Amino acid sequence: MLRYFYILVFSLYLSPNLCFSNLTDNNDPKNIVKKKDNIFILSSSRNTINNLFKYSIQGMDYLFSFGYGYNSDKTSYIDFKIGPLFEKYSDEIYNWDINANIILPNTEKRFHLFMNNLETKSDNTSYSKSKDMEKKQTFILGLQFTKTFFSYFTPGISLGAKFNSFYPDPFLRSSLRIKINPSKSWSIKLGDSLYYFYFYKIENKAYLNLTYSINKRTEIINYNNYRYREYFKLHEIKNGLGIYHIISRTMMLNYEMEVLRKKDRLFSLDISYYYIGSTFKHIFYSDWLYYELKPGFYFKTENNFNISPRILLYFGIIFRSE
Repeated sequence: MLRYFYILVFSLYLSPNLCFSNLTDNNDPKNIVKKKDNIFILSSSRNTINNLFKYSIQGMDYLFSFGYGYNSDKTSYIDFKIGPLFEKYSDEIYNWDINANIILPNTEKRFHLFMNNLETKSDNTSYSKSKDMEKKQTFILGLQFTKTFFSYFTPGISLGAKFNSFYPDPFLRSSLRIKINPSKSWSIKLGDSLYYFYFYKIENKAYLNLTYSINKRTEIINYNNYRYREYFKLHEIKNGLGIYHIISRTMMLNYEMEVLRKKDRLFSLDISYYYIGSTFKHIFYSDWLYYELKPGFYFKTENNFNISPRILLYFGIIFRSE
């Protein structure tokens, strides 16, 4: 338990000191001169990757739009993070995640390129070294065609591949998204994504989210997810409640509670775990270097629902097509 305490103390010590970096203008030459040499090297490397990212997107847009010119004020990004995970009843491991939104302005009238983790955004099992049969991080890369009807009904079809080993697993996907706003404060989102993988066969993911916006900075979300994986004959139902709060332009604080039920060949919708935790994210250098602290508690059936504290510390970097 001492290692959890040391990490938490270090994070709390680090946070207020780093907050002062946000009070300075990063574009002021006087401030840039004062930055350390290692930040100079990191900034230069990131700028090189940003330029490569930008020109690659321009090339893809030119290719997929059959020669139309590139003109957009929108920004694409790739968000990559990695860090250690400490959890009782589990070995110390390192975890990583990647998320991207690639905008092809001339192509996106017909297609959208995407890359993200296959797990749902709130899925903590992807950070847990449990007895789940699919322990590896899995992310997907694909090209999607969508069309919106009546401003709230969006069907789509996608072609891509899943990567979680040395070989890619190609897939076809049909999707449906519906968003309804009964009032300014309330919104309802529901959708379904049906995958057909070459190796893992059918996988279906559905969700129903109810959101209440308290103000522009704070909202409460009741999220309900369903997932079926034919390869494992496994059904999963997740219900959760989260409070998401933007503290400032550079800091965000979330609280989540959730429960996961599973059904397979042996069990019928038995509870797999309860979870309660929070996430603190701080962009401490410019708008692209950040850390993310995720403390929480699991109550898992595999541990007889004994309390299992955990803490995940991410360090991340964001690349943009600037």
